[in-house]
Amino acid sequence: MNKFIVIGLTLVLTVMVTGSALALWSDTLRLNVTVKTGDHDPRIGSYKVFKCTGCCHGCGAEDDEVAMFHDRLELNLSLSGCSHDHSDGHGMAVWVGLVLENEGTVPSTLTSIQVTGMPGNMSIGGVYVYGPYDDGSFAQEVWAHEDCSTLPPSDPGTLGVGFMPGEKLVVWIEFVFSGDCSHGTLEFTIIPVFLPGFPSTP
Repeated sequence: MNKFIVIGLTLVLTVMVTGSALALWSDTLRLNVTVKTGDHDPRIGSYKVFKCTGCCHGCGAEDDEVAMFHDRLELNLSLSGCSHDHSDGHGMAVWVGLVLENEGTVPSTLTSIQVTGMPGNMSIGGVYVYGPYDDGSFAQEVWAHEDCSTLPPSDPGTLGVGFMPGEKLVVWIEFVFSGDCSHGTLEFTIIPVFLPGFPSTP
């Protein structure tokens, strides 16, 4: 008799455990998950502007207005005091320097420089990229000592450079102005364009 009770209890327990297991496998499982891939946050850290007239002569910037935002640089440059005789073959150049910083958590690539509002008598003479730098050496090499007579620094790179979080790029942009340098203003906006990740290799 005890043998039949043990067998009966074993069968009952087996059915209970199997039923619970089947119930667990057949229930719908809902997950509330947030996937974070990283922050893409390249930005303008600082800037410089030089107005260069004639052969390596600069003109003052006391009447200039420059507004720096993390994603763009808005310039309103006065031409008064920058008079220049174009007969010597030299126009006026405006050099704009940008220190770009990757403050995100993923790599970033500088793909282009967009300029909006550029006057018709001004054109881009060149875009010169330096870096990336993971320390302050850029200041000595391509930033702190530059002026109208030294720009652009030697051995530039090109657009399409990638830089890691915490690294910096330096960009010098030359604008050539062919209009009357004696009066008026130049108003335009510079926007560095980035994509997350490193440039793709062919």
